[in-house]
Amino acid sequence: MFVAALLRGFLSSGVDREVAEMLLPGEQVLLVAEQSRVAPGGSFTTPNKIYVTNRRLIFRNPRLLGLKADLNDFSYQDIANIRMHRGVFSTEIYLKSRFLSDEVVLPAVDKDTARRVNEYIRKGMMNQLPGQIISERATMPIVESPAATKDPLADLERLHNLKEKGAITAEEFEKMKATLLGTGSSSTQQQTPAARAASVSDTPAGFCPQCGAKQKLLVRFCSDCGAEIRPPRPEATPA
Repeated sequence: MFVAALLRGFLSSGVDREVAEMLLPGEQVLLVAEQSRVAPGGSFTTPNKIYVTNRRLIFRNPRLLGLKADLNDFSYQDIANIRMHRGVFSTEIYLKSRFLSDEVVLPAVDKDTARRVNEYIRKGMMNQLPGQIISERATMPIVESPAATKDPLADLERLHNLKEKGAITAEEFEKMKATLLGTGSSSTQQQTPAARAASVSDTPAGFCPQCGAKQKLLVRFCSDCGAEIRPPRPEATPA
């Protein structure tokens, strides 16, 4: 019932049925520019029309003596240019789309109507029409997500767990650790696993075997370079 009443309202205001049916919710027809039937360049039986709405332009080109019509719509953001050719009795309107090679032409338009069409279109191109709905891309604020806080120790913990589960080798662990910390290769990383174990065992408790920084006894990885810290080999007690 509401849609039927809305269509009757549009039809009573001079909006063709097929145009009224394609209007979107909240879309309003601001102006209808019709080709003259009697002026030079006009069409007595099938005059073209341009519907100016608060969202777009709708071009209606009737054919078969008005029994059928071709409808084309253009967003204001898709219009590259509008120009007018003023004659003695009427004005021709030329629309240039960004995506079409040919211009859309509406000849033999009343001069005052053509002036108003030009004003509406230029306002639409600048998003200044009353009640104009701009695309979400143009109005949505750009929210930059804060960069995730990097926790190298947590990443090293995950890598160590993968190594303990056998998902990666010790060599792969060292390479990934160097990439994660951005330290590159070092003499310690190039050592064999046995040599690394020996160097770790010879390091005093509470110090990093790679960089020598003093550590807490319960820390698994060095807080300075990220190297794995193992407890020193217990010293043999005399019998």
